[in-house]
Amino acid sequence: MAVVLYVVATVLLAVIARPLWQPLVLAVVLAAPLASINDRAARALGGRRTLAAALFTTGAILIIVLPIAAAALFVVDQAIDLANVVKATLKQSGVAGLLEPLPDSIAQWLQHLQTQVPTRPRELLSRVNGWSQSGWALGAVAGLLSGLSHLLFSFLMMVVALFFLLRDGHALTAWLKAKSPIGAENVERLGHELSAVSKSVIGGNLATGAAQSVVATIGYLIAHAPSPFLLGLLTFLASFIPSVGTAIIGLPIIGLLVLLGHGWWALFLGGWMVIVVGLIDNLLRPVLMRGSTNLQGSLVFFSLMGGVLAFGAMGLVVGPLGLAFFLAMNAAIRRPQDPS
Repeated sequence: MAVVLYVVATVLLAVIARPLWQPLVLAVVLAAPLASINDRAARALGGRRTLAAALFTTGAILIIVLPIAAAALFVVDQAIDLANVVKATLKQSGVAGLLEPLPDSIAQWLQHLQTQVPTRPRELLSRVNGWSQSGWALGAVAGLLSGLSHLLFSFLMMVVALFFLLRDGHALTAWLKAKSPIGAENVERLGHELSAVSKSVIGGNLATGAAQSVVATIGYLIAHAPSPFLLGLLTFLASFIPSVGTAIIGLPIIGLLVLLGHGWWALFLGGWMVIVVGLIDNLLRPVLMRGSTNLQGSLVFFSLMGGVLAFGAMGLVVGPLGLAFFLAMNAAIRRPQDPS
């Protein structure tokens, strides 16, 4: 009966944790490399672990939010500059002057498309009213708000979990050593292994994204792409998105170069993004994420690929952690049987 109740309690706990597993895993990964530094800071602050955890949590938030905010402001600034250029061109040369740099076939298609756009305010309002009544606009707005609210909630849960892990991580580790069925020594060894993998995951992803950003920016400069440094910053942010990654930035720029009549530069940039930038992601990331751990590079690569396919973006974190956890538990089970 006790075994049945234990299984029921485990299933119940899994159901409770399921909606929060992603922010909790991210919090653990962030807390692992910060734990020792936070402990030293707490001792320097006279044992004030709450204050030290609050300071480090605030620092982590700033490190995550500030680059994203800077990129957003940069994009808005570039969009305003582009709008001013378009406005000045329209005022001086009209639509024809705006379409002049484009190939003749595309310019003619856009001019034809312009004739289909309603110019009278009453007609335009009637079309907008029709879109709203169809439910399309409402559904798009609702989906956007739902996605943003879920992202914000996950971020807040990650921040809260990070704070408590930094403040009470030592107590949680002591409790696990006392209560875990695998023994205190194995719990400590498992903690060290997962901490090393967490550091490698963070460092490897950041270093790979930075390398891809630098190399992609060089390609944008060579191909005479507009605002190459902005595109490099956006490429760095996009490098953390699995499967598509830097292609989110590269493909539209290649299409823009084609539209502007720079076909050869577009071809060069396409090859540069696939061969050079793509190889950095496929070859450098597994090597860097291996870091100081004892994991084999090929195992890290396949754990990354399998994690991405199974969990999406979280697979970049869950894949290597899952591999390290399996190998550590396998060693813990085999160790009592080891004749040495």
